[in-house]
Amino acid sequence: MSSPLLQYGLITFAVIAFFVWKSGVFSDRPTAAAVKAQYEQGTVFVDVRSRGEWQAGHLRGAVHLPLDQISANAARVLPDRDQPIVIYCQSGSRSVSAEHILQKLGYTQAVAMRGGIGSLARAGYPLVK
Repeated sequence: MSSPLLQYGLITFAVIAFFVWKSGVFSDRPTAAAVKAQYEQGTVFVDVRSRGEWQAGHLRGAVHLPLDQISANAARVLPDRDQPIVIYCQSGSRSVSAEHILQKLGYTQAVAMRGGIGSLARAGYPLVK
């Protein structure tokens, strides 16, 4: 028999998950397969994961700009605010936050990719350590 607190937590999680799913927050994001041609044409891919995650493996040619450093370093690392930018992280959550921050900073073509580094690996992108 589970405790009332556990039951409440599970119900809360289910309700939040339902509303996130219904809102389409992640469904309108491009997949790794959908942006492969952009990668091959030289579009800037930005990895917003932590240093440790980056060092464990990242997309060849990606720019490392951890989420907590975007506001302070975006202008230096990404000087062209009109260039196409694809953002990825571990699972897709931080990349959505990074997209919003970059848009507020004036980046006109920044888009968060659905999924994360695992999606890139499964789609056959070159990963390096």
